[in-house]
Amino acid sequence: WLAGSVRQMICKRRVAKQCERLGVSVADVPDMTRSGVRECTLRMIRQMFRMFVADASDSDMRAARVAVGNMMFPDWATRNGVHFGLFISAIASQGDASQQDEWIPPAMMLNLYGCFAMTELGGGSYTKGMPRCLPACSAHPLPTART
Repeated sequence: WLAGSVRQMICKRRVAKQCERLGVSVADVPDMTRSGVRECTLRMIRQMFRMFVADASDSDMRAARVAVGNMMFPDWATRNGVHFGLFISAIASQGDASQQDEWIPPAMMLNLYGCFAMTELGGGSYTKGMPRCLPACSAHPLPTART
């Protein structure tokens, strides 16, 4: 069996049918605006997370939801990793107590979605401490603009 077992196949079929009922996908509207794509994607992702949480006690359904979700909504897997793996982890490991209290609860409740830029609490990819750490020399000038 490609699905792993009869039970997993049944779970994946059930999940696929649920995903089909979620509504319009981004691929269904070729001229959708950027904000429309974002809203549609977040709506699908929010529904997938809610169904995933509802399956908390059924490991086969959770595994099926991840497998089918990754195929039907590739951006769901990416956003899942960014949100839970990068964003929440960055706040938990680098944030002080007040930042953790402010940002982690809404992120865990999916009222706030994290992104790559939010994972660097020091200000993004421009590291403010870099000019103080590197010796200045004419052969290798320090960057002066944000990148």
